[in-house]
Amino acid sequence: MSSEIDIAIEQIEEKIAALQKVRDTLVDMFDPPDSLRRRLLAAGHTSNPLVDIPVVKSKPLDKAAANLLGSGIGHGNDIGKSTRKDEVAKFIRDRGGAVSRSAIIEGTGIPKGTIAYVLNDRTRFAGRRGLWRNAEPE
Repeated sequence: MSSEIDIAIEQIEEKIAALQKVRDTLVDMFDPPDSLRRRLLAAGHTSNPLVDIPVVKSKPLDKAAANLLGSGIGHGNDIGKSTRKDEVAKFIRDRGGAVSRSAIIEGTGIPKGTIAYVLNDRTRFAGRRGLWRNAEPE
């Protein structure tokens, strides 16, 4: 293999190791002491089947942990939790109804790719002259 390929593979392996460390930290912080995931990690079984293990919620994530995971408050699957679209709509509403994309990204802390996805919902948001508004009556 060429040295560039070797370097790329080495960088990928470093990223995998870093992600595994983050996973282990999150398991230590949030999984119950008797969880199957924690037992498997302790036994050294770190393959992908862990992804299929249901996670038992022991307590809600605080905002710092939610931002660490990059998932924010939720994705609409849980009743009573707001979605990213709800967060952005509220942010726009709280600021008078017209906000720039950069202000939304900075003010909400939501990643810009997620903001792009959210603002792409034309049934909920309308952009004009660089400002975004809620499209639906609230």
